Amino acid sequence: MIDLPHLTHLGFTYDVTLRNRHGEVIDFERAKNLMPIQGMDHLLTTVLKDGAKVAQWYVSVYGNPYTPISTDVISTFPGLAGELTDYVNANRYSYTPGTVINATVDNADSPIEVVFPVARTVYGGFIASSAGKGSTSGILLSAVRFASPKQVEAGASLAITAGFSFISI
Repeated sequence: MIDLPHLTHLGFTYDVTLRNRHGEVIDFERAKNLMPIQGMDHLLTTVLKDGAKVAQWYVSVYGNPYTPISTDVISTFPGLAGELTDYVNANRYSYTPGTVINATVDNADSPIEVVFPVARTVYGGFIASSAGKGSTSGILLSAVRFASPKQVEAGASLAITAGFSFISI
């Protein structure tokens, strides 16, 4: 069996920009994710074993002070992390990556803009294969706890750009 610590060299980096309701940037953070085993298994199965590809990925945010762990799975993650579901979008936000360049891809051309009608504290975000808010089916590809909670006032937005990279070891 291969030693797994080298797998910390792949995963998502989240750029999170908090804007107040007037559009002014009040906080920015770059956070590195945890790619749970469920997400890594899916990646390997899809690429190396001809497994079923997920047609669309989705981004959401959570409101509990939860730190993701490698054994997290989508069937329990929304409850443990306290997925926030009262943002203005009808479903989780579609993750639309651009062109793959130098073993990296991100959604910089179409970042996620999470807007809440009421004040919320956001502790982190995640990427999953199911669109429905609070859905516990599918695959948990990535999860991140931000270094500091984001205090999002009513009408303010939290912009999320997530990029995936491979780094050769």
